[in-house]
Amino acid sequence: MILLSNASLDRIVITGRMFMGLQCLMIFVWSVC
Repeated sequence: MILLSNASLDRIVITGRMFMGLQCLMIFVWSVC
């Protein structure tokens, strides 16, 4: 088990949210078009 520092963990969470948001946005655009 690797313990991550809060800074790296927050970075992973932010990156994950941005990736999920981008994926949802692309799906929404594809649905509209």
